Amino acid sequence: RPQVPDSLVNARCVLASHRQRGNPVLQHIHNIRWVYADIVPDYVLGESTCALFISLRYHALHRGYLTSRMHELADAFRTRIVLCYADSEDGSAALEEITGLCVQRGFSLIVCWSPQEAARYLETFKVRRRAVPPRARAQTHPEAWRARLRALC
Repeated sequence: RPQVPDSLVNARCVLASHRQRGNPVLQHIHNIRWVYADIVPDYVLGESTCALFISLRYHALHRGYLTSRMHELADAFRTRIVLCYADSEDGSAALEEITGLCVQRGFSLIVCWSPQEAARYLETFKVRRRAVPPRARAQTHPEAWRARLRALC
């Protein structure tokens, strides 16, 4: 597991790799703090959650980049996200390739259409990292499910 100081992981801020300097996504993170850190992934969003960032244009120019970044992470984080910026109108082949890499290596893929949208995803993952999933919440209220089933039948 990459060494990230506990004080930073537990803080209410996104950790951004120094590799992300100049990435316009960082300019659009407004609702939470972020700091640069010496980390392997591009972003650490919680103790077990990280993200790699790639744009379709960059992927088209550097085909092996995402594969090597995924390899660096190995299984260091339970939730591993590829945040893909669709900055190319003719990027369907690149997006298909990125999708395949994510499926093969167990990463979740999120495609965004602007740096602002990418920033919102990072903020949301950071803020909601400890939220109970709706499915788990529903299991604690079986009567709510029964009522829904009766309504459907």
